[in-house]
Amino acid sequence: MRVLRPGGASLRWQLIMLVVISVLLSTLAFIALTRLGPPPKPAPLPLGAIAEMLRSGRTDITSELRVTLHQSAAAPTAPPGLHAEPAQLQVLARLLQCPPQALRFYRDRDTVPALAPPPGAPPGASPVPDVVVGQWLAALQQGDHWRIVHRQPQAFWTPWLRSLLLLSAVSLCLVLLPTIALASRIAQPLQRLAEHARGPWRADLFTDAASLPREIKILAEALSAMQRRLEQNVEERTRMLVAIAHDLRTPLTRLAFRLESLGPASRDKAAADLAEMRAMIESLLEFVRGNGRQLALERLDLSALLSTVCDGYLDTGASLALQMPERIIVQADATALRRLFLNLIDNALRYAGQIEIEAWQSGEAVRIEFRDRGPGVPEAALERIFDPFFRVDEARGRSEGNLGLGLANARLIARKHGGELSARNRPDGGLCLTLSLPRQALPLPGFGQ
Repeated sequence: MRVLRPGGASLRWQLIMLVVISVLLSTLAFIALTRLGPPPKPAPLPLGAIAEMLRSGRTDITSELRVTLHQSAAAPTAPPGLHAEPAQLQVLARLLQCPPQALRFYRDRDTVPALAPPPGAPPGASPVPDVVVGQWLAALQQGDHWRIVHRQPQAFWTPWLRSLLLLSAVSLCLVLLPTIALASRIAQPLQRLAEHARGPWRADLFTDAASLPREIKILAEALSAMQRRLEQNVEERTRMLVAIAHDLRTPLTRLAFRLESLGPASRDKAAADLAEMRAMIESLLEFVRGNGRQLALERLDLSALLSTVCDGYLDTGASLALQMPERIIVQADATALRRLFLNLIDNALRYAGQIEIEAWQSGEAVRIEFRDRGPGVPEAALERIFDPFFRVDEARGRSEGNLGLGLANARLIARKHGGELSARNRPDGGLCLTLSLPRQALPLPGFGQ
């Protein structure tokens, strides 16, 4: 298994640089908006400009404000939120050279700019601002009507707000691109690690190791080391089981010779016990050997293989029904699949006495259901029945020489082909085992490869 050397850029510094770049871009965007963009609010309007509007009746003196002009027969009153400003009214009267009684002026008190007293003013004198911000209304009496100029509230969708949103969107896009790249750089190898941690480890998991972040390499190396330790542990236990099984054959052979000296009744019972022990040992050896056996993949007709296996059972009078397409071509190990079919059919006939088999193609996969009408399996044990040495009925399993390896071996074979074997109870009683196999086998390293 290839060792990944820690190297490359650290995620810590990449994240720090991403934050720094984000802050710099945001700062530059707001500086550009402040220096080059429109002001957030219109500039204060001099009272002289208001006087000119009242005198000429023109409102195009400034394009930044929403100013309306209309006439009324009656003198205007203060609109809601506006208040009379006598001092500025006097300034307008001087500018227009008219009596204050012929003028009306109302403004928003909350938007008056703070000014210092004019030079030479006596102490305590109140300054009179010569500019107006916010909303205001000015009116000039002209004969029998009043000319009214009204500055409307500022629109929400201002040029400054449009510029702000545009720069924010540009900054977001500039930050989003490296963010997505960094997130993918982190997430993709982690996702691959998670996927393969659920199954067998692959030595070629990271073909782009040079470009991986340092922390991902360290994590991958730690998982690889753990996988190697697990494989060594499994290999040691497998060798131990094989050695024990082989060693048991010798005393069993000696016992078989000594049975000849017993009476017929005792000899038959003892011979049955020895046959049961041999069957258990052979089952154990088959499971252990199958766990390490490499697949011999070939192009084969799955329908023909399954039909041949079922014919063997039908010849013995077994209750078996088979429904499948005439031809299903897959890439698989014929010997391994034959052993899988035998295990599943034997299991159903042992506990239910009959079995129904149905196969069909689903896209690039093949599905086969093995259904029986036996007692079924407790819901809590549906997944455990695939564990080695697990038996739902311990007493019955021991009496029949069943080590609980048939279904475990069947699932092992399915997964070695890149497929899966699952179980569920049928609503009308019995167990249904579903085998899923890819038509193009994808054997996984670590499962006999």
